[in-house]
Amino acid sequence: MEKSTLYFETPKSCVKIFLCANPADSQEERKALRDTVYPKIREYCRYTYGLEFRVIDAYDGLDPDDVLDSRAQQVRLQLLEECRESSAGPFFVALIGEQYGDPCLPVQIEVDEFQEVLQMCQQASVSTQLLDHWYQRDENAIPPAYCLLDKQELLPNYYCQVSLHPSGQDPITGSL
Repeated sequence: MEKSTLYFETPKSCVKIFLCANPADSQEERKALRDTVYPKIREYCRYTYGLEFRVIDAYDGLDPDDVLDSRAQQVRLQLLEECRESSAGPFFVALIGEQYGDPCLPVQIEVDEFQEVLQMCQQASVSTQLLDHWYQRDENAIPPAYCLLDKQELLPNYYCQVSLHPSGQDPITGSL
């Protein structure tokens, strides 16, 4: 057998779990897992199999305003893929609760699909102004696509905190 045709896979040394759960509906459950369950699994993996145990909770410590952010969605998908590729065992756990959660806008929409959506909106007499404003065509994407713009580009003051004047007055409304 030629050396170039041999494939050696490096043994995986970590069970890496991506935890998928609606952050608003699973705070207590996620805390119980962190405080009680994970330490026991970590110890079991280490002493029984010599493996490290890690959990990726993509919502842990995330600002509630960023839960639906398209960039955060991309990062979560990348983290999920990393867990799938590198885990020595299972890589995904989902907590199903009472709430589904809010939908996220797609970061990219292929040109044909985007144009179909625009056409359907126009046929239904629905304005496409927001779609035209928030998505920008990217000819460098393969295949060409419309990409969701970053909210900070279109809303430069999105993360600015409104601070009250020392008198207690809101600087925007003038009310106390």
